[in-house]
Amino acid sequence: MLLPVKENGEPDKSTKNIAISNSIGGYGQGLPECKEAVDTADYNVFRDIAPLAPDCAVMVKELYGDLVAEHLKEVRQSLFPEDEDRKYIAVQFKESFDVEYLPGILDEVAKTTGCTIVFFAAGTAPGHDSFEVYKTV
Repeated sequence: MLLPVKENGEPDKSTKNIAISNSIGGYGQGLPECKEAVDTADYNVFRDIAPLAPDCAVMVKELYGDLVAEHLKEVRQSLFPEDEDRKYIAVQFKESFDVEYLPGILDEVAKTTGCTIVFFAAGTAPGHDSFEVYKTV
């Protein structure tokens, strides 16, 4: 648990909550949906303006590799119940990406590599991934 807890595991209510926004990207565009949250946070770290920091996603494997591997087994069983060892390529892109040529390119990649193409959403906040766009591809 990331929140402060007592030795018995209960939340430590004597600790002041603080808001930290980590690995913010695209804020230079001033997305109105995010402005208030970012402006009122106690500390902000950005990917594209100072103060700079790497995207926290790059640390997931190092910090949670075993947990990710555990869940990956479940996901693979769900996606490919007949062949859990099937190779796949995970694809993610934001909703404003020009997808006109993407279906043909991904078909060619799948044929050439023998891999299944799997879409995933890293985040569905405004301006990010879109299930609707994925469905069109």
